[in-house]
Amino acid sequence: KDRIFTGSSDCVVRKYDIANPESQALIIRCDLQVRCLALSHDERFLAVGTEGMDIAIIDLEEAENCWSFKGHKKAVNSLSFDPLGQFLLSSSCDGTVIVWDFKKDASPAEIIKIIEPTTTDSKMRIPVAWHPSNEFFVIGKDKGRCLAWSPNGKFLAASSTGSDLWIWQYKEKENPMFIHKHNNGGITGVAWALNANRLVFTDTLGELSRWDDVVNIEKGSPFNLPKPDPLDGLFDDAAVEDQGIEDNEMAQDYASGDESLDDFIVEDETGTYLEKKPVSGAQKSGLKTKAIKELHPRFQSGSTSTRDDRRYLAFNLLGLITSVNHGTHATISVEFHDKVAYRGFHFLDNFHYSMACLGMTGTLFAAVASDGNPSTVFYKTYDSWATKSEWQVYLPEGEDVTGSQNLGYSIYNVETGQRIQQGTMPVPDDTFITWLGFSEGGIPAFYDDKGV
Repeated sequence: KDRIFTGSSDCVVRKYDIANPESQALIIRCDLQVRCLALSHDERFLAVGTEGMDIAIIDLEEAENCWSFKGHKKAVNSLSFDPLGQFLLSSSCDGTVIVWDFKKDASPAEIIKIIEPTTTDSKMRIPVAWHPSNEFFVIGKDKGRCLAWSPNGKFLAASSTGSDLWIWQYKEKENPMFIHKHNNGGITGVAWALNANRLVFTDTLGELSRWDDVVNIEKGSPFNLPKPDPLDGLFDDAAVEDQGIEDNEMAQDYASGDESLDDFIVEDETGTYLEKKPVSGAQKSGLKTKAIKELHPRFQSGSTSTRDDRRYLAFNLLGLITSVNHGTHATISVEFHDKVAYRGFHFLDNFHYSMACLGMTGTLFAAVASDGNPSTVFYKTYDSWATKSEWQVYLPEGEDVTGSQNLGYSIYNVETGQRIQQGTMPVPDDTFITWLGFSEGGIPAFYDDKGV
């Protein structure tokens, strides 16, 4: 936004301040001529490609935090960061394009063979460019010299090995919609304005040209695309939240295509499908609406409905609990996947337990009140040496074991996508969480509608 970076044949990468044209700073002096640069979208990292085989990564905030990517066998031709800064594309005279996982390690995530190897003075540069939506990238193969997507992702500009500048409309015709003949030498670089229908390009004679009103777009239509969400894809939620961009025709092409799974929710106890809730006009338009207090029907995780007098009371990675109904009583069986660490058992059930939980240290069973019998909670430990290996509690008349609201939380590292902490929220059944975040001291915290 306020700086210009250049790499030149004198092997030096320099930084210029736009507000103060007289100032310049040396970023790095390379061993060989600089052929290409790429700046990450957060403007923190600068990738440098030279006539050597390595790609230098410069941290513009911490000068000592620099490293290199090694994988190409010839000079580097083109570089491109994805919009979220998670991956780096590079092409080389060895005829390959490498996808680097920028956040994990310095080894190639994927190597793509494009053409046969060329020399460093060849006009075949294999340009690469990520799409602004972060969903894909493009590679120039035959006559391409440089590529540039418009900020809204609708148009692709490409220069040829000659003096032509082509404009394609994405998802339209294969042939260019515009061809610009440049008579002042071959085009060496192309860039779109960030928020305007404008294109600038440089040529072999050292001149910079400006092209206004490149394409025909509706008046008032935004020329930039909303920045991709760095949390997109981080969680396992199937339904995609409305982001309020459906009315934007340009952005709509690149919105997520996942369909909502609201009509595919199974109620665990009965096995029936819940009716899909109608979408309100406010939700369609992307407006924020206040949640209605409607709790999900209670169910026991891992349990199933009864079939032929048999059912699962619990099923998890530790093992399973099954119940067989014999009419006047039932038989409970507890089995473990690891039969060395745990020993299974079974017992006679006169209370007709309808809920169970399989834990690391013991099993918990519960039954609702029926036929004059009170609601019951029964616990049995795995430790046979314990002085009291089991206990049982009868609830007072009018009370029943029903289970409770069980909300969990997870804390993720956005840069690596790793989950670093998880746990259970202490929230009563009739309470809703209204805010979740971090305190001023960095401690995870939440606030509920009861004022807690």
